Amino acid sequence: MVTLFRNLRNVIDYVGYICSIVGSVVPRGTTLLDVGCGDGAITRTLSDQYGIKTDGVDVFPQDYAQYDGVTLPFADGSFDASLICFSTHHADDPQRVLDEAVRVAKRRVVVIECVTNSAARRAVTIALDYAVNILTHPHERFPMTFHTSDWWHSQFKRLGLRLVAEQRLSTWPVRVYDQRLFLLEVTR
Repeated sequence: MVTLFRNLRNVIDYVGYICSIVGSVVPRGTTLLDVGCGDGAITRTLSDQYGIKTDGVDVFPQDYAQYDGVTLPFADGSFDASLICFSTHHADDPQRVLDEAVRVAKRRVVVIECVTNSAARRAVTIALDYAVNILTHPHERFPMTFHTSDWWHSQFKRLGLRLVAEQRLSTWPVRVYDQRLFLLEVTR
């Protein structure tokens, strides 16, 4: 019962929950690019409450830089770290988004994404994500490109990233989504 209420609180304060996790693995003073920052709520909270020097990009920017979904408008190694938080599954080319996040990061990449290791989990994840997006972006249609944990691990290996930590997250009262945090070290 305690877990149910803790997870319900995470749904209500989603931004706070995500930022507490990112803030626990990204040190204060770190420069961080939030790739696919949306309205910038996470970007601002990481800056204001965790002392992380953030910048953000999105294909539909509100207060941040425009990103074409292909090439980030920053030089190689421009940031200490990059964050991809629930945005690759809406990309036309998720592999390219990850490649770019790695390119602009000097030290770390943090990926938070839904993992779909079964057909049933994939169907539920797509249905729920579609429902959320129709409410928040009623006139936009996004790709729904969810991947397995094996796919993610193969991408990290391909890019020469070292997996420092992998953690399951609980942002729903019951484990509806399989959401994961991947903390990666850039090894170039």
